[in-house]
Amino acid sequence: MGSSDDESEVVMEPVEEASLGQLALDLWNSRSKKLHHDYAIAGWALSVSKEVRDHVSQNMLPEHREAIERVVRRLHVVPCPNKDPKVVGADIDEVVDLFWDEFKCFEKKTKPFDNVARWNTQNAVEGKSYLWHEKYSLPYTSVLGFVACRVTSKTLGIGPCERNWASVKN
Repeated sequence: MGSSDDESEVVMEPVEEASLGQLALDLWNSRSKKLHHDYAIAGWALSVSKEVRDHVSQNMLPEHREAIERVVRRLHVVPCPNKDPKVVGADIDEVVDLFWDEFKCFEKKTKPFDNVARWNTQNAVEGKSYLWHEKYSLPYTSVLGFVACRVTSKTLGIGPCERNWASVKN
């Protein structure tokens, strides 16, 4: 098996190997689409943690508002468990508009979110948004509290899974 003059040589280009950082970034980018779903975005926007609130105020984009609106619409399809008098029988567009009115108050900490002591409670400091919204949002709002209690009570990251697995291994 010798080489002959009429055979063309195949020239192999050196393959550039990706760095560890690039591999991690590629993996993150492939998985981030599954992590950035509408409910996660709504949970982010309705968090009561100061750090998250600051991040929301600086990074909220129109796409995020559209995702939140889709969540509000999904949570208010018939049969809707939200029995607030302002919501029962209301057009879905009116419900969405009411949500944005309440969200504006939440964002700017105006009535009914103007009580400074509520923002300093243990639940707010620890980032337990679902408990905070249950106490301070649900009784005072028609749509925001209903939505916030549902989207902030969900596990959105891998942290709790990792902690549970660590407990199982021990």
